[in-house]
Amino acid sequence: MGYRHRAACLVLSPSTHPGEILLVGSSKAGIETRCVLPAGGIDPEDISAAEAARREAREEAGVEGKVIGLPGLRPLALITDTKKMAKTQVFLLLVSREIPLSTKVEEEEDNDVIKNEEKKTVIGSANDDIEEDVEEVKIRGRVWVSLSKAASMFGGKESQILCLSGALDALKRVVKEECSDDEELLQRGLDALLKNKDGEKREDLHTIQLSTST
Repeated sequence: MGYRHRAACLVLSPSTHPGEILLVGSSKAGIETRCVLPAGGIDPEDISAAEAARREAREEAGVEGKVIGLPGLRPLALITDTKKMAKTQVFLLLVSREIPLSTKVEEEEDNDVIKNEEKKTVIGSANDDIEEDVEEVKIRGRVWVSLSKAASMFGGKESQILCLSGALDALKRVVKEECSDDEELLQRGLDALLKNKDGEKREDLHTIQLSTST
């Protein structure tokens, strides 16, 4: 039996949630059980692993945005789990829109109708698709947290630490080599993640994980 192929997203929103990443509940039991990065299987309909990562972020976390990887849109990290026979490609998602969890449709002024229709087109789905995605997010739960908090919420899941640390290491290279059009935003997001409130560098993620589990 071969490996299952999966895609995951490290979700950042430097403008609205500086210094934080977005996690979701590990299952439909809710966010209280254990948190994970948005991730899931690569479907036959997905045109690429990057698109699968974008879809999973939208379905599980209710966020839209730009997917970023290494040049050629290769994954920032590839994590192999020999126990679960799974290979996970990790990408970065820069959030452009966080879908509200409220299902109430607000009425718009007549002169805003066209603008609203354009907004729906950007989202790229029909209203019932958005509502379905939002319902899954409501059940799972989503939360913006710092790196140290994320480590404690992974529940000792080493694969999550590897996905996160691997993606961050690659993101540093992307910023350093200036191979993204979003370099300034990425640099700002990375700086905020890797610094604590005192402006000091954070501990290594593995060190943080060890300290929170003892």
